[in-house]
Amino acid sequence: MASDKRALLSIPARALFQFAVPCRHCATLWDRDGANLDESYRLPNLAAMEGTTPPLEVRAGWNEAGLALRFHIFDLQIGPRARRMVHAAQWIHVWIATRAVHDVHRATRYCHRFVLLTNGASDQAIEAKLAWVGIPRAKEAPNPPPPGSLNFLVREYTDGYCVDMLFSKDALTGYDPHEYPRLGFNYAVCDLARDREFVFTAGRPLPYDEDPSLWATLELVS
Repeated sequence: MASDKRALLSIPARALFQFAVPCRHCATLWDRDGANLDESYRLPNLAAMEGTTPPLEVRAGWNEAGLALRFHIFDLQIGPRARRMVHAAQWIHVWIATRAVHDVHRATRYCHRFVLLTNGASDQAIEAKLAWVGIPRAKEAPNPPPPGSLNFLVREYTDGYCVDMLFSKDALTGYDPHEYPRLGFNYAVCDLARDREFVFTAGRPLPYDEDPSLWATLELVS
């Protein structure tokens, strides 16, 4: 009985709720400076339910051509000597379902997972790659993103970095914002160098990386 109580207490408070948050329309999602998302596109900090504030800010916007995200990741511990190591160890994972169905526990062809891998290959610049990857235990896989359907931009600051991502409709199987204006959505920012992980919805021990019912809903609003 004692072990059961400890397991129950380890489940995040966010696991008790199904979240739906607004995602605003943006006429021009992307320009040469990256995602065109100001403060009004900021997503809420759901971890506040557990009394924590992750060192990041995430924004999201949509239009008929696709979905854009902006991650501001702040870390005052990053210094000149540690910068290269930390960049090599930080990943951003994004899950997007073009059908927000929360009674399905295995990914369908409408569920997508993308990973941004940053690698401090030199002291002057960050090398990065945005890739589509499979979801464990998925029933079906979406269509692979065609060339040119994913875009990203990484900017480094002295106390962290900013990552912009653009997912065109061709990269998202079933994307039809007028017919299906609710997306399943989750993200995880992982810092392996410090053994920490920041998840939009409930994190471990729940299997958020494979179970779409644990993702939040983005309501695509004007």
